[in-house]
Amino acid sequence: MTRKIIGDGGVEAIWDVPPDAKGTVLALHGCSHDARDWFSSDQCSECRGLAQELQITNAALDAGYALLAVSSMGHCWSQEDVPRLASALDTYHEATPGMTRQPLYVFGASSGGSLAGLLPRVQLPKRVDGLIIQIMAGPTGGGLDGYPPTVMSHMPKDARTAEYVKASIAELKAAGVKVVEHVLAPRRITDTFFAQESSGRIRPSESAGLYVSLRDELGVLDADGHLTTDPRAFSDEQVETLRTRVDRNRDSFVPDESDLREILNVAYAMHELSAQDFTKNLQWLIDASGT
Repeated sequence: MTRKIIGDGGVEAIWDVPPDAKGTVLALHGCSHDARDWFSSDQCSECRGLAQELQITNAALDAGYALLAVSSMGHCWSQEDVPRLASALDTYHEATPGMTRQPLYVFGASSGGSLAGLLPRVQLPKRVDGLIIQIMAGPTGGGLDGYPPTVMSHMPKDARTAEYVKASIAELKAAGVKVVEHVLAPRRITDTFFAQESSGRIRPSESAGLYVSLRDELGVLDADGHLTTDPRAFSDEQVETLRTRVDRNRDSFVPDESDLREILNVAYAMHELSAQDFTKNLQWLIDASGT
């Protein structure tokens, strides 16, 4: 694994390349996040890998693809970050020259999804071969000639974004772009859910305790195990109840830095980066792009 701070602008790029890599997945974080979320502290001392991001990184590597993560200049991504991405890609390709001939796929969530949708329309050192745009609308307004295959991955509970996604899919299809809708539905919480979604970082006993707290102490699960309350709206007292179930040295419970908070948001399925079906969506891009 390699971490670089590039140029006077301090562009942060982190990547891991498996042997005989078949291509690269460029990972674009959401607001309040950065490249360090995609790699564990075992891989670099500055990294703080989060559960869902680490699942995506590991899935890409397991599929034989490098993962390259870049940090935005500000709190969220903007068009001003395009030259920074170009600089990161130049540095990455200088370090891994064989990857210039291999396909480049982009995964972006929320703010990162918005930027991902822009990238096929701008000048980059490498053509984008496919996109996974998550919890964000895709491109509109024409200019879609040559646009790559695209997965629109969203959470329908966010009705406003769902309408934008529907419009994006219609425009992409009308332009002859290969596009597929991927629905991220609310997840059923069981006693093993948190252990599974954290790849074991939340221990099985902790996962079972969290389930009991959500069901019995907080009363925020319905009969099927789905959250009835947005976890972002949990009170301090509710959060403290959950904190008693997990080793405080391994989860800060701070929003945007906590495995548990992220996984709760995935379960509620309003707006959160999700690793669900990443491998399936990546394979769809590979097949659709013919690369």
